[in-house]
Amino acid sequence: MNNISTQRLKQSLQHFFARYATQKEEIVYAKFSPNLFTENWQKTAFYFEQIELTLVQLEQIESDNIEVWQFYTQKLSAQCTALSDALMRQQQNAQLFPVKDKEENKPQNKRQHPVHSLPPRERLAKYYEYLASFNEKIQHEQDSLSEAQREGLPFNRLKLEQLEQRRARCLEAIEMLEEYLIFLEKQK
Repeated sequence: MNNISTQRLKQSLQHFFARYATQKEEIVYAKFSPNLFTENWQKTAFYFEQIELTLVQLEQIESDNIEVWQFYTQKLSAQCTALSDALMRQQQNAQLFPVKDKEENKPQNKRQHPVHSLPPRERLAKYYEYLASFNEKIQHEQDSLSEAQREGLPFNRLKLEQLEQRRARCLEAIEMLEEYLIFLEKQK
């Protein structure tokens, strides 16, 4: 293999890497042939390194070994094509199905819930209803956990933990509202 071919390949790869430089830290959600890349679902930078490794292997081939040189040039070409296709698909999907920022999905203000616009005594009654509901749901989750443990089945504790957190916030809201109502009574 001559130096002119190597220089052209290096220049082509530099252009290729520059083209996808903005996606270097993105994970490529694609399954590649094990003949092309050693791992799947890695960052673009990982695949760039794998391509560079193929180029290094190509540079080490003796100039008279044409079959091996062809094999590595085809592998290099296939790696670039496969990665390019995956990155372009990913870009197109991102344009067609943009991922909304988590903050966009949240209401602008927690006070938007209708319960917050109720007068204090009615709001307190609603909070007690919510508390009773949380207690029932927590009891149900605890029963499911106990049953799963008896039967040796796996159990996801996340829902139970989330319910307990919501119950704790509900208790705090009840406590604050009761203190506020006591303060109002003293003001009369």
